[in-house]
Amino acid sequence: MEVKQYNFKAVDNDKVISLLQDKFKSVGTSEGNFSLNHGQIYCEVSKETIKNTIKMLKNDKDLKFDYIKCITGVDYKEYLEIVYSLYSFDNNYSVNIKVRIDAANPDVDSITDVFWSADWFEREIWEFFGINFKGHPNLKTLLLPGDVDYHPLLKSFEIKWEKREYVRPKVFE
Repeated sequence: MEVKQYNFKAVDNDKVISLLQDKFKSVGTSEGNFSLNHGQIYCEVSKETIKNTIKMLKNDKDLKFDYIKCITGVDYKEYLEIVYSLYSFDNNYSVNIKVRIDAANPDVDSITDVFWSADWFEREIWEFFGINFKGHPNLKTLLLPGDVDYHPLLKSFEIKWEKREYVRPKVFE
């Protein structure tokens, strides 16, 4: 593992958005609906292009988004959304990539082969929101008891107060 010396660099978000738009065009995608909200850059892409988008952001020599801060799920009732928060240590850039997912067919490509650290983020989202990550190497229960058949962070989840015996997951990591 390489240890990098961190030096603070002031960032002009408008210039970062312009650079990101140029990079998106250079790889031949019309994706990239960019916005700025409370000093954070957001970009919406389709679920079909998320894996290639993340690869491009990580591997591009000018961007170098080499760290995934967080991946989280959101339930908007009509649709689900995943937000990938990426950071570039070299440039002090931060970007949030949003992907809208159909609530009736909640699946998206896994990015664990791009960022190995996405493993537990994706497992947690699968467990709590029911979003299936296609190609994930180890999609199994992480935090909930081993016999659950529900996704407690969905807005459609109904709490049922009942006594039940705790069933341990088969393998806990």
